[in-house]
Amino acid sequence: MEMEKKTWEKLFVIIAFILSIVAILNSFFNINIKTISIEGSDVVGWSVGILQVSITIVVSWQIYHVVVFEGKVDEKIKSVSENLEEHINQEIEKQTLTTNVKICQTLGFVFTQSNDSFNAIIWYMEAIDYLLKLPNNEVSINIEISYVRKEVEKVQNEQDIMIDSRLQNKCLKVLYQIENNVDVKYLLDFFKSLKTNDC
Repeated sequence: MEMEKKTWEKLFVIIAFILSIVAILNSFFNINIKTISIEGSDVVGWSVGILQVSITIVVSWQIYHVVVFEGKVDEKIKSVSENLEEHINQEIEKQTLTTNVKICQTLGFVFTQSNDSFNAIIWYMEAIDYLLKLPNNEVSINIEISYVRKEVEKVQNEQDIMIDSRLQNKCLKVLYQIENNVDVKYLLDFFKSLKTNDC
């Protein structure tokens, strides 16, 4: 279809060019072609008629191309706009997750410094949950797990630790998502051993 359009365009350009050359030669050499006639009509009338038709076709063709071009531009703008919006949304989500990780880590450190190991564990686990949603996070997750392990070792022998069952399930779910870490089994055993406060 595109090849056929280009062929028609070339044909119209050639016809317009030939008619333009004839008109230029006529104006420079003042050829009196009124006397030449084709079946009772003069050549000037035919020339003007052909020029009008060719100009109409060329102008119509250009208008058609402008309309098609505007449509393509609109499609391209829409496509770029959608891609940009998607990229911005992904970046916002990534930055939100990163901010949440930093907040959870900070709260974990605060509770660690105040010797509240259980709350530190919960906030470190929350940080791991957010890290699992970010790409290329294995090193950061391993660091957070090491913090959790240190805090678990501090409270492991305490008998009266109670945990909400929903929080326990959330921590277990987070740990089940982690691969290639030797401390995960130890932490799973710890969270499974905790007493829930809805018993």
